[in-house]
Amino acid sequence: MVLPILRTTALVLSTALPLISCDQAPTPKKVIVGKWKATKGKEVLEFFSDGTVSTSGRDGNFAGKFSFPDESHIKLEMGGLAALAGPMVGSYSVSSDTLK
Repeated sequence: MVLPILRTTALVLSTALPLISCDQAPTPKKVIVGKWKATKGKEVLEFFSDGTVSTSGRDGNFAGKFSFPDESHIKLEMGGLAALAGPMVGSYSVSSDTLK
């Protein structure tokens, strides 16, 4: 009876492992979540896993939403007075602990 249990366990593990490894690939949204501080100045951007973003700095505090129109661009839609600027789309990259 031990052999059928081992076969079942091996079958489950062999099908589950590829799924687990596929899920580990970082998506842009997962990579960008967190607090990012400007290297010059006092501006701080904080991205949250629910797709919202907050900024603070010398121009005030703002909140909004972010999304990724494609793999190399981020779109920010800020609220408050910053909404007057309209949606902002720009290229971005994340390398280790640096957001450009």
